[in-house]
Amino acid sequence: MPLVIDKISKRYGNIWALRDLSCTVEDGSVIGIFGPSGSGKSALLKAIAGAVKLNGGTILLHGKDVTTVKAKERGITLFSGDGDAGFMDLFGRFTGGESNGEKQFDGFEAAIKNSGKVILLDEPFCEMDPAQRDICFAALKKAAKIRDRIVIFASSDFSQIIS
Repeated sequence: MPLVIDKISKRYGNIWALRDLSCTVEDGSVIGIFGPSGSGKSALLKAIAGAVKLNGGTILLHGKDVTTVKAKERGITLFSGDGDAGFMDLFGRFTGGESNGEKQFDGFEAAIKNSGKVILLDEPFCEMDPAQRDICFAALKKAAKIRDRIVIFASSDFSQIIS
């Protein structure tokens, strides 16, 4: 069953970061969210994770309304690029040194299996060169499919979304 986001809204003061946003993401999917800085990408990820309170709307995960469920109880993992070591946990095992694709995937797959059913990545590829990004993205897609995870990543670089 999918992640269903139904008309969610988030406002910071008088500024709407999200307004009546709806979408459905199927298990095993990897999707990218593109937009410039300040467009609401991080707000969306934080809303899905339960790190911020919504001003409206609902979030369903596998048919269960998780809108008011505490972040730690949602089964959702948020990795942020704000100096968080989380990306090293996820990508650090195979971005440097080893060139064997299967070993790289095995390391990533081990990390993703211990994450929540939904994995949210905020600007995960911003410090990577294109070759590293392609390796990580291929492993991410493969592991999401095998582990039946939903992966949503945000980027302000359109080339990262379409790779």
